[in-house]
Amino acid sequence: PWVEPGLPAALEKLSERQRQAILLCHGYGWTLTEAAEVLGVGASTVQRHIDRGMEKLRTRLGVTDV
Repeated sequence: PWVEPGLPAALEKLSERQRQAILLCHGYGWTLTEAAEVLGVGASTVQRHIDRGMEKLRTRLGVTDV
């Protein structure tokens, strides 16, 4: 499938936790609860990592419409 060419570099610039949370939930389709269990944090923490990481990705990739 088509992937944004700048995505790999943008993902590398995220914190490890943000990258893990995004890949587990958005990349692999895991639930927040599943990701939280593997990462050893609460589901709300996973959601915060996703929210902050996605905002950074949008900024770095120039995405304005969400």
